[in-house]
Amino acid sequence: MSLVFIAYMVMCFFGIFFCFFEIKKIVGYVVFFVLFTVFSIIARNSELKVDMVNYFQILSYDWDSYLTNFYYLKEPVYWLSSKFLFSIVNNELLVFILIDVISMALFLYFCYKNQVSNYFVFLFFCFFVSIMGFQNIYRQYLATFLIFSSVFLIKDKGDLSFFKKNVVMVISILTHNVSALFYPLIYLRLGKKNLTYFFIVTCFVFYFLWKFLDTKSSSETGEVGVGVFLGFLIFLFFIYSLINKFRFYGEELINFLKFIYLIVLSLFCLSLLGQAQFKRVIMIALVLSIYMIYKAIELKFKKNDKILIRLTFFIVLVIPCFIFNSVKNFLMVQ
Repeated sequence: MSLVFIAYMVMCFFGIFFCFFEIKKIVGYVVFFVLFTVFSIIARNSELKVDMVNYFQILSYDWDSYLTNFYYLKEPVYWLSSKFLFSIVNNELLVFILIDVISMALFLYFCYKNQVSNYFVFLFFCFFVSIMGFQNIYRQYLATFLIFSSVFLIKDKGDLSFFKKNVVMVISILTHNVSALFYPLIYLRLGKKNLTYFFIVTCFVFYFLWKFLDTKSSSETGEVGVGVFLGFLIFLFFIYSLINKFRFYGEELINFLKFIYLIVLSLFCLSLLGQAQFKRVIMIALVLSIYMIYKAIELKFKKNDKILIRLTFFIVLVIPCFIFNSVKNFLMVQ
């Protein structure tokens, strides 16, 4: 049994523990951060998988390769910052451990400001989609933090907050360009004016997809088929609707519309893009969707019922790590 798998199991154990017990959030966050740092050190010192091999190799390229190639310049936040770190520490492993730790620390800061429960922080990372991103689609994994924070963790408190949402979303787009597909979500707020802006931006995004991205690819990301991802997203949408008894008001309605957008976006991408690209889009959609269910659980259930629902929710989201070999293999590295 690999050390990565053992470290993951330990994180799952603590996640389940926090489903039952609510302690001071700062304590839970510190526990998570320590365990995550250990996981990062173990994982980065283990066998590299798929795209991570390329990420390690690219660090050795000279600066001219970065500054004269549009592939790197169109996503400068990751490429240039990782190269800058490498120029300082001159160690590939240390670069990725530092990026892991810094990005997670910033994400935990946003979570703490929003009083996100300890168990959800563990769930967010132990979710099979996050593991696939951490061990393979790394830029997307980092961009997901930023999309998530922009959409959910920066509260709507006037123009300044909305400006912050835009800044964080732009940073995410410059980390991984696919983030632009989720830009309309920050306009999805209460009020007819906001909904009008959302509709306009959504039309622009879908037009861009149709006009400029009408290309398919035969590249694959693993044995987990597109039907599994799409079915899982629709299943989560059904669970969200069931928790709310199919009645949506206020923020519940806004989250309902966010779910609809994520599903429609995923279907649109499936019709236009290859399976690999579709999976990348829907993986972000899945991460966003679990927060909306988490909020519904915390709001709708009393304490005793909430514990059982939390536990069930946690298990459902991590069980694919033990079922699908393409996910499990990321944890069984030596």
